[in-house]
Amino acid sequence: MSVWDCFEHKSGSKVWPSSDPSDSPFDRFTCKVCGKVFSVEMYGATNLGEPTFETAAFKLLGDHISGHISK
Repeated sequence: MSVWDCFEHKSGSKVWPSSDPSDSPFDRFTCKVCGKVFSVEMYGATNLGEPTFETAAFKLLGDHISGHISK
Protein backbone atom coordinates (compact mmCIF):
# COMPACT_ATOMS: atom_id res chain seq x y z
CA MET A 1 0.00 0.00 0.00
CA SER A 2 1.32 3.44 -0.94
CA VAL A 3 1.20 6.58 1.20
CA TRP A 4 -1.15 8.05 -1.42
CA ASP A 5 -3.59 5.14 -0.85
CA CYS A 6 -4.05 6.21 2.79
CA PHE A 7 -5.70 9.50 1.78
CA GLU A 8 -8.82 10.63 -0.05
CA HIS A 9 -7.61 13.19 -2.60
CA LYS A 10 -9.47 16.17 -4.04
CA SER A 11 -7.52 18.08 -6.66
CA GLY A 12 -7.35 21.85 -6.66
CA SER A 13 -6.76 24.01 -9.69
CA LYS A 14 -3.77 23.32 -11.93
CA VAL A 15 -4.06 26.86 -13.29
CA TRP A 16 -3.68 29.70 -10.84
CA PRO A 17 -4.90 32.39 -10.52
CA SER A 18 -8.33 31.26 -11.52
CA SER A 19 -11.47 33.25 -12.29
CA ASP A 20 -13.53 30.81 -10.18
CA PRO A 21 -13.87 32.25 -6.62
CA SER A 22 -14.40 28.76 -5.16
CA ASP A 23 -11.26 27.41 -6.82
CA SER A 24 -8.05 26.81 -4.89
CA PRO A 25 -4.40 26.18 -5.78
CA PHE A 26 -4.32 23.59 -2.97
CA ASP A 27 -5.17 19.89 -3.15
CA ARG A 28 -6.99 18.44 -0.16
CA PHE A 29 -5.84 15.14 1.31
CA THR A 30 -8.05 13.54 3.98
CA CYS A 31 -6.49 10.78 6.09
CA LYS A 32 -8.57 7.58 5.83
CA VAL A 33 -7.48 6.59 9.36
CA CYS A 34 -8.28 9.70 11.45
CA GLY A 35 -9.97 12.16 9.07
CA LYS A 36 -7.36 14.91 9.41
CA VAL A 37 -7.33 17.17 6.34
CA PHE A 38 -4.16 18.51 4.76
CA SER A 39 -4.25 21.35 2.23
CA VAL A 40 -1.16 21.04 0.07
CA GLU A 41 -0.05 23.18 -2.86
CA MET A 42 0.71 20.70 -5.63
CA TYR A 43 1.37 22.94 -8.64
CA GLY A 44 3.51 25.97 -9.32
CA ALA A 45 7.11 26.97 -9.71
CA THR A 46 9.93 25.90 -7.40
CA ASN A 47 13.47 27.18 -7.16
CA LEU A 48 16.35 25.08 -8.41
CA GLY A 49 17.36 22.59 -5.73
CA GLU A 50 14.05 22.75 -3.84
CA PRO A 51 11.94 19.59 -3.62
CA THR A 52 9.05 19.32 -6.04
CA PHE A 53 5.56 19.89 -4.67
CA GLU A 54 4.83 16.17 -5.02
CA THR A 55 7.98 15.20 -3.07
CA ALA A 56 7.14 17.66 -0.28
CA ALA A 57 3.53 16.39 -0.11
CA PHE A 58 4.70 12.77 -0.02
CA LYS A 59 6.98 13.53 2.94
CA LEU A 60 4.28 15.46 4.85
CA LEU A 61 1.64 12.77 4.32
CA GLY A 62 4.12 9.94 4.90
CA ASP A 63 5.18 11.45 8.23
CA HIS A 64 1.51 11.62 9.26
CA ILE A 65 0.80 7.99 8.31
CA SER A 66 3.95 6.74 10.03
CA GLY A 67 2.54 8.23 13.24
CA HIS A 68 -0.47 5.88 12.91
CA ILE A 69 1.76 2.88 12.23
CA SER A 70 3.98 3.51 15.25
CA LYS A 71 1.03 3.55 17.69
